[in-house]
Amino acid sequence: MRNEPLFHLLFFFLLCLFGGQVLIYATQEEDDLDRIIQKLERLNGWTVLFEESLFSSSGAIERREGNIIFSKPFIFRVSYFDNNTEVLSDGDSIYFVIHSKKKVYVKPLTQDVSQNLIMDILSGDFKLKKFFRVLQKNKNKGIFELVPHQNSIKDVRKIVIKTMKVGFPIESIRVFLRGDVELNMKIKEVKYESRKIDLSFPDYKVIREMM
Repeated sequence: MRNEPLFHLLFFFLLCLFGGQVLIYATQEEDDLDRIIQKLERLNGWTVLFEESLFSSSGAIERREGNIIFSKPFIFRVSYFDNNTEVLSDGDSIYFVIHSKKKVYVKPLTQDVSQNLIMDILSGDFKLKKFFRVLQKNKNKGIFELVPHQNSIKDVRKIVIKTMKVGFPIESIRVFLRGDVELNMKIKEVKYESRKIDLSFPDYKVIREMM
């Protein structure tokens, strides 16, 4: 697993994590986080430069940089500077592109659960608040810690979101997975723009997973 591209690894860790019913109740911390998420909901198109780090239980650390291009409704492209791996969405399916193998793996998106934890947060499509409660918050530093409701998520222990008061609302997202694995995404630069995302894959083998 350590040799897989980081964002590719992230998607496979976080696909289809959610199930079961939970009680929903609002706290002051959740209301404060909602206001941050609402800022993201108003952004229709943006491009971010990010740095991603993976910390494994063995102590190995991997770091990579890349770009995310996003436009509503939930259409995006995540690409790395090594030009080998991309993850794209057309709003209906997620495409995992492995350029070195000339293969594209396609998984359907569903509407009632999140299939991509980090992209849901960054897009402002925050269905995740149904599955998490805000355990603690550092208001002065804009840090929120989210813990899943009991039996709602099987592989995520907690999420830590660091927010910004001005500019792009999110500075970093840390996802703590079972088995002492942590993935950290830090936003380094943001441009507000709408860009076309090419979903054609000439000469690539497309492998589709059916529902």
